[in-house]
Amino acid sequence: MDCLPEPVIPRAYFRLAISCVEDRSGYAPSVLGRLPREHATLFKYLTSFLGGFFLPRNPAVSPMDLAYVFAPILLKPDSGLPSDEEILRAAQFIASFFY
Repeated sequence: MDCLPEPVIPRAYFRLAISCVEDRSGYAPSVLGRLPREHATLFKYLTSFLGGFFLPRNPAVSPMDLAYVFAPILLKPDSGLPSDEEILRAAQFIASFFY
């Protein structure tokens, strides 16, 4: 997925996605409504698949752990590398779809 021309959440939506976490507005799902259909569908599929790792039989993996691994791949800023704070916000955005 890291080799795709655009991340699953397109770069143009990076600030919108992390702003939902920063202001604690809870509007993370509304970001999906603004994405191109193919991107939203793929994101929903991936988060649904990854959510399967949090069943009671696998308590060693937390949603934030997995979101931290996938955040830099699924959600990237317009330019440059994301800061540690942006990676944290991106992980929180992604983890919000696991619950």
